[in-house]
Amino acid sequence: MVGLTTAGWTALCSIPATVVMRLFQHFGYQRAGNAVVLVIEVLWALYIVLPRQARRLRLLAGVQE
Repeated sequence: MVGLTTAGWTALCSIPATVVMRLFQHFGYQRAGNAVVLVIEVLWALYIVLPRQARRLRLLAGVQE
């Protein structure tokens, strides 16, 4: 179940990341686009995906919040 959560949120993150990448590619800044996409993905993982996974694992383990 945790893997499905990760895949779902990753799909949502890929949409803005792709838009940013295309904009940078259009103007010829491939490496800058890669760096910005990396930052977007790391922030997405730290602030959205990981806390949700931690909560889900706590619930599966039977730990009350």
